[in-house]
Amino acid sequence: MKKLFITIITTQFLISGCSYFTFQKENGLTTKVCEDFYDELEDVIDDDDANDRQFSRMKDFPYLRSNRFLASFYDEVENTANFKNWVDLLQQNAFQANKIEIANLSESKRNELLKFMPKSMEKETDVNLLVEKCSATLRTSDLALDANRQLLIDQSRVASSYSTLRRIAGLYYPVKYAVDWSIKREYAKVAERYKTELSKIKTKGKVTRYYPKQQEVQLSKLNVARIIRRSAFNHLRVPLPEGKELDDLFYTYAPIWEVDVVKNNDLIGKPFWEKGKKYPSIDTKTPVSYQFISHVRYEDKIFLQLNYVIWFSGRSSKSALDGQSGRMAGLTWRVTLNDVGEPILYDSTHNCGCYHHFYPTNKLAKRAGDFDKGELMIAPQKQIPEFKLGQRLVLPLAHNDHFLLRVYNENDYKNEKKEYSLAPYDELRSIALDKRHKSLFDEDAIVPGSKRWQGWYLASLGIDDAGSLKQVGSQATAYTGKRHFDDAYLLERYFVLKK
Repeated sequence: MKKLFITIITTQFLISGCSYFTFQKENGLTTKVCEDFYDELEDVIDDDDANDRQFSRMKDFPYLRSNRFLASFYDEVENTANFKNWVDLLQQNAFQANKIEIANLSESKRNELLKFMPKSMEKETDVNLLVEKCSATLRTSDLALDANRQLLIDQSRVASSYSTLRRIAGLYYPVKYAVDWSIKREYAKVAERYKTELSKIKTKGKVTRYYPKQQEVQLSKLNVARIIRRSAFNHLRVPLPEGKELDDLFYTYAPIWEVDVVKNNDLIGKPFWEKGKKYPSIDTKTPVSYQFISHVRYEDKIFLQLNYVIWFSGRSSKSALDGQSGRMAGLTWRVTLNDVGEPILYDSTHNCGCYHHFYPTNKLAKRAGDFDKGELMIAPQKQIPEFKLGQRLVLPLAHNDHFLLRVYNENDYKNEKKEYSLAPYDELRSIALDKRHKSLFDEDAIVPGSKRWQGWYLASLGIDDAGSLKQVGSQATAYTGKRHFDDAYLLERYFVLKK
């Protein structure tokens, strides 16, 4: 951990009359011990390939981690209450990530960290307790110095998933024009498909619907609005529902997945690790949709987003030149709710960040003008059905490539039905494997074995491993220009809220 600058040390000495080397104590742990603990924790995590990349590390503040949404507050946290609330959220991110990383360590590596336990806690065997107490100790020490605030704010910025250097070295612009042409041609195909009546789109296998397992009744719009408003009662006005209320929200808007099943790779399943195997597999007998919340900003508003993520065992090759085939596949469906509990935008992406499509409701209008010089914003369906209590949206998926063919309201259905479970996305970050746990994602936030050879010929676009399946926070969704699935201003970038 980087030590404080000499000027800061001098200032602290003058103000407090204390030497920098007289460390603060909190919870029986000194600042020096906690700095050493975090240094070793990061080394052990690196050595054991247990890094979790969902949030971005902050170099001089190892007890904080950022994401694109929290980074968007960098010029709004001068107010003391806002700053404290903001740091609380950064700290929660880090604690969550550390807990997962520690769970994924081998037992011997975890035990190495217990040497930092003070005598008052020598009987404790939970390393997470050290993380909790050292996080509090270092936060108190660091934030006692005003000069550290700006450093913290600067380090909250999240690096782009695009490499400018690689774009320059790879002759980006000549390749860009070819890719733009290809994308426009693909968009024309998508637009034509959405003009065709769904009943006239031929299926090739057994159409199967996956329904969310029955829980309690779906929430009314009024109850959704109450949950959102209650959970946003904080200085930053960020909706943060928890517990049963969050589960009820996810259940209320959970979609029906309708899949044209030809082969096993069209069956929704549960990722798992098998002992001795290099790559993860999919248990197709256990359909699961993994869920997490995110947020998007629009002017002075912050909207809650519900994310639903499914996985398939792969995508078969259509030809020798099919650069998108390979192990594992998946899709993410996202529901953006306004502050009165209404869906205003749906969007979807394959879990590689490819095929990012928007489905705006009648509460949005497309932003006019040349607002984006990058990849086309694709909104293939002109009219999105209104969400109605007691009905769910149906998402029909093509076989093999799992393209979303339409969005429509639930109707009578007599073909095969299955149920899927709703589970936290965090379960993917720490999957049981023999006597330890292992993340579905590697230290580069990629699902091992999911790399596509299109990543090689698209490398000049500046995206690491294009086509590979990626963890939340690492999904670039445009091949030309720049766009991230978790961009805090994505809604405002493409749409205008109708009055």
